[in-house]
Amino acid sequence: MRSPLRVAVITFGAVVLIGMIISISILGINGHLSDEPYSRGQKVGQGVGILGAICAAVAYFQQKRRLERK
Repeated sequence: MRSPLRVAVITFGAVVLIGMIISISILGINGHLSDEPYSRGQKVGQGVGILGAICAAVAYFQQKRRLERK
């Protein structure tokens, strides 16, 4: 079994990677990829980062609970 911290880090990385790929592809399809790239990247990064942190916290506590049961 993996430690809760390791699961949280892996989850954070996966959510951020997938979120960035999806956001770039959506912006590319809509044609808004070059409209104010700095502010748009800042907003996307903040949103994906918050989502990643929430998912990492959930994964941490879920793994911790699993390890306590065994």
